[in-house]
Amino acid sequence: MFSWWIAWLIIAVVMLVIEIATTGLTTLWFAVGALVAMVLDLCHAPLVAQISVMAVISAVCFTISMIWIRPRLEELRKKILFTLLIILIYRVGNAIP
Repeated sequence: MFSWWIAWLIIAVVMLVIEIATTGLTTLWFAVGALVAMVLDLCHAPLVAQISVMAVISAVCFTISMIWIRPRLEELRKKILFTLLIILIYRVGNAIP
């Protein structure tokens, strides 16, 4: 008999590797959904429930990410870039005699 928890774990790991490579906060939520589905399989839930919960969890996490997390990360990125620009200007200004 095939153990679906292994498949869910492989899906989660692949999604995490893709997320590390792209850093777009997209595939991370599919990894979260796959981990939840894996737990459901370990609790002997039917495959249809695992797939449904994986899809719902992934969609909810992705939506929350787009509405709440991504705008805050963009704001933080702009502040960091501005700070780095100020540091660069200061260093170049001090390097000129």
